[in-house]
Amino acid sequence: MAGSPQQNLHMFEKLTGSRSAKNVVLATTMWDEINPKLDDGDKRETGLKEKYWNTMIRDGAAVERSPNTSDSACRIVDNITERNKEKPRPGPPVEGQNQTIHQSSGRND
Repeated sequence: MAGSPQQNLHMFEKLTGSRSAKNVVLATTMWDEINPKLDDGDKRETGLKEKYWNTMIRDGAAVERSPNTSDSACRIVDNITERNKEKPRPGPPVEGQNQTIHQSSGRND
């Protein structure tokens, strides 16, 4: 993960704060296209968890696999719904929160 996806994740973490992580479900897709003999999907998912998502997972975020079926989509939505029964509280103030996206660190140059 590099560039915009990594910047988006960083911005998401800044906007939501660690207290809201328990309301987050990080979904990995395309499991229907993985070759089980190569086991490349498990490696990629482990890499995402350890390198990019570790803080959010530590703070309570869940990880779900989606093999691109309607059942898996419903399971993910159900998980999100269950996690969000408690009204989320805003995270800590974000530096430059009154700026537009073009003025903030979230700008994609």
